[in-house]
Amino acid sequence: MKKETVFETADGKKLRLSLNIRDMMEIERDIDCSLFALMTEVGMGSTRNMTVRFTASVLRHAMPKGTTEEEVEKLIEEHCYAGGTLDGLNAVALNTIFATGMFTPGKVEEAAEEK
Repeated sequence: MKKETVFETADGKKLRLSLNIRDMMEIERDIDCSLFALMTEVGMGSTRNMTVRFTASVLRHAMPKGTTEEEVEKLIEEHCYAGGTLDGLNAVALNTIFATGMFTPGKVEEAAEEK
């Protein structure tokens, strides 16, 4: 079951993001990196694999089915143009991955809204 993360972009668009196992497998194919390895690196303070490709892939797979790469690229550009940052989007991407419960022990609780 997918758990939802809600994020408001810098230009006021509200995104509802969620991932399932198939989405996460597709993200791994897109970024040519294990999400487990990426999460481990992030936990150790490394952001080496937190690329724009990672951000775009997570957003595309977490947004409603049929969202295109071009739509995600436009969303990222508009968010940053309106004063948001790529780091902020990466935090949302990570929170959306963590909301799946696949990287943390225990029962999955609903993710909180983010601003």
